Amino acid sequence: MYSKRLKIFIGICGFFAVICLARLGYMQLTLSSAWHRQVEEFRTGTRKQLPTLRGRILDRRSRVLACDEAEFTLSMDYSIAQLADDRFWLDHNRNDYADELKRLNEIIIRLAQFDSVTVNEITERIAWKINNPVWNMRLYLAWKRKYPDRDFEEACADERMAIALKVDLAEMHRSHALLSLRNDDDVLAAQLAFMNTDGIQIAPGVVRWNPYCSVASQLIGWVRPFDSKDIELFDEDDELQRYQSGDTAGFCGVEYVCETILRGRRGKVIYNLDRELIRRTETDFGEDVSLTIDIELQKKIENMLTDRNVNNNWDSPTAAAVIDVNSAQILALVSLPDFDLNTARSEYNELESNPKQPLINKAINKHYPPGSTA
Repeated sequence: MYSKRLKIFIGICGFFAVICLARLGYMQLTLSSAWHRQVEEFRTGTRKQLPTLRGRILDRRSRVLACDEAEFTLSMDYSIAQLADDRFWLDHNRNDYADELKRLNEIIIRLAQFDSVTVNEITERIAWKINNPVWNMRLYLAWKRKYPDRDFEEACADERMAIALKVDLAEMHRSHALLSLRNDDDVLAAQLAFMNTDGIQIAPGVVRWNPYCSVASQLIGWVRPFDSKDIELFDEDDELQRYQSGDTAGFCGVEYVCETILRGRRGKVIYNLDRELIRRTETDFGEDVSLTIDIELQKKIENMLTDRNVNNNWDSPTAAAVIDVNSAQILALVSLPDFDLNTARSEYNELESNPKQPLINKAINKHYPPGSTA
């Protein structure tokens, strides 16, 4: 009887031993197991994503129409800049921000001394470079979200400001360029002048630059900070392709249509707890996009159409296209009035409300009889 019990006991122990060995083998050999991932995460000390560089837009002769350029700027946090905006005080009490207001005044005085201008000029610069663009975008989004098919002022003239005050933007939680630092001497001087100054940063970054400013503006388009509410993600499962806060994305024109080509893919480095490199994924820079247009021809046509000595209707909305009949390539695609791509985002509200509709590419969004000059 004892022999039978002993055999049963040994059998049970053997059964559990087999299960434990199988589980141990699974944990050791199966790379995709949850345990393996947890061990890897524990061993990983730091993950850092590397920025990519957006591709260039070129004309048919490889002249640059849009490119990323490095820059250093003296930037101010919007949390400080907004205190200089009268609209901020519609929803806040000045007594609650006495210390912040004192700090803002000190910063403005130091900025004026640094840039050799008056205090009023710095205050105006804060308004048109930071507060007005952010506020204009808040008004625009408030209109689009609540009354997309109606005139905003007519729909809610009395509550317009109150609605806009409820709009929260990513731009409200970051710093904004106030002064450009043109060389190394400017950067050093700014570091000495604003060392340990809360609300002021010397920010290295990249700016999208359009050398031809307003020429072919509707065709080229521009970029803006990514907003997940109105721009569709692509490759959402790829963390290095996925948009993040602070990323820019094409908003219109070729910048938008060719977003997947121009954007590129971020790199990544992973270090362990001892700061040893475990893995590195190289950055894929964005590819260049070449257009068939000749930017100098485009510029010449635009200048002629807006020359009152040549064109009697120089101030009227106009469209023109020049096509190579042999290859069917478009050599120029003109839409007037145009706008400066380098300042388009800060002036968006004015451009949107302009009755001549400069934001619309009239060469492809309007219908004209063949050969018409209308």
